[in-house]
Amino acid sequence: MSAEYRVLSAELKIKRVVFLTLITLYSALSTQHFTWAGKSQLGTSAANFLKIHPGARQAALVGSFEGLADDVYALYYNPAGILGIRDGEFAANHTQYFQSINFDYLAAAMPLKAGGAKQAMGLSITSLSVEKIEKRSGDTDTPESTFSAGDAAYQVSYAREALPRLDVGISAKYISSRIESFSAEAFAADVGVLWKPEYQHIAGVGLTVRNAGGEMKFKEVSDPLPLSVTGGLALQWFDKKLTLLPGFYAPRDNDPALSLGAEWKQPITPGLDTALRAGYTTWERGTGGTRSLGIGFGLNFRQFGFDFGWIPYGDLGNTFRYSILARF
Repeated sequence: MSAEYRVLSAELKIKRVVFLTLITLYSALSTQHFTWAGKSQLGTSAANFLKIHPGARQAALVGSFEGLADDVYALYYNPAGILGIRDGEFAANHTQYFQSINFDYLAAAMPLKAGGAKQAMGLSITSLSVEKIEKRSGDTDTPESTFSAGDAAYQVSYAREALPRLDVGISAKYISSRIESFSAEAFAADVGVLWKPEYQHIAGVGLTVRNAGGEMKFKEVSDPLPLSVTGGLALQWFDKKLTLLPGFYAPRDNDPALSLGAEWKQPITPGLDTALRAGYTTWERGTGGTRSLGIGFGLNFRQFGFDFGWIPYGDLGNTFRYSILARF
């Protein structure tokens, strides 16, 4: 096989991946009749746990991560970003909300050792659980019994270099929801694109379509998934110590929102560094108070990382995010 033939074959494969990605993106948006309906569609989406930002680092940045996507949490924010993982990464995130609501996220990603274009794959599990929900059939202070509810999403992702400095990624996910004895399920897909222009201070430009798929049906009632389009930039200064992350979020069931995250990394000793983070979003979560902020810090020691995030929800209270990351 000649060198010229191998080059042409590789180019055809790359063009095929780009073409399939664009077709998937177009089909996802057209089949869902995606429009920015704003708050007129508020409360009409199923599986709203898919809107929760996993990762304490990313939550402190108010979810503005599509343009950077430089660790395994890219599986959620922009699956194209896992192509930047050198060897392999594993992450775990736990969040306890108000009213004993628990959110957990597990993820792993690694590059694929294959010839030709760079490739990577990853797996993730997202779960939300609520225990001891009081059950009443009438207007009474005493509950008849208690029941539980839970949601879960199982995702597999694949990323590939489409063109020099342009990566694409796609995720397929199975989603299930349970409320007492009732259950529902659906399938969905995410598509992400990440461009690394290496121009001036621009480190990355990302765009992601999230949760494109069918509806979830409980008994006779069907609701669409929380489809959204998100995107953002990664701007870096001072030898990449300072990163600014402007972004946007356009869901099918709420008004579009803007966000800005900032991260400062400070080396302490060889193999040890810290990070301070903050973010602000125009997206309303909860009512009253400082509901649009995020603050956090991180500590990295060699191949291990720990992150913390404080995310207020106004009158509903505060949430504290904890996550770990291991590189192998």
